[in-house]
Amino acid sequence: MNLYKKINLDLSSIQVSKLKGSFYEGYGPFFKTYNILDQEYLDNYLKTKVIFHIPATHLGYTEVLYKGVTTPHTDTSMTALNYYINSNTGETFFYKAIDPSQKIEAIRHLDQNVRTGSETYEYSLSNLEVVDSFLTNDHEAWLLNAHNIHCVRKTKFDKPRTILRWLWYDVPFDQVLNSIEILD
Repeated sequence: MNLYKKINLDLSSIQVSKLKGSFYEGYGPFFKTYNILDQEYLDNYLKTKVIFHIPATHLGYTEVLYKGVTTPHTDTSMTALNYYINSNTGETFFYKAIDPSQKIEAIRHLDQNVRTGSETYEYSLSNLEVVDSFLTNDHEAWLLNAHNIHCVRKTKFDKPRTILRWLWYDVPFDQVLNSIEILD
């Protein structure tokens, strides 16, 4: 099962000031996603860079303000493409059960996405072990299998982690991966 893949997508010339629009959703005070402020600008910019043959359910601008490590969790989306504008050199870790015969119990139910019915859960590390990880840098794109348990550790704290995020709530990782066409 694929957990993640780096995508060769360069959006470094994007005008970040045209991205952050109205509030879309958030998880506590530290993770907030916004609608795109200038959708026409972004559509025109992206059409020279990438084609998604399976359109994302949602595209938004996200700011992550926490310091340190998130609790291991699953996301509401099945698959996510994160383009890290400012990554704060975050490292994403993926987990599996230490003892597969024991059920991995969620310690907290964060929310149910009213748009999709999908849910976000946090998990205890007590029966989890790291199986893989990747380190992000500014202006990199990573496709994630977001229904697998994962967490992020920020190693720099000088400014928010900012991400342009495409979310597919019900499309598996491999289908999304095979639908991405990089144009330049």
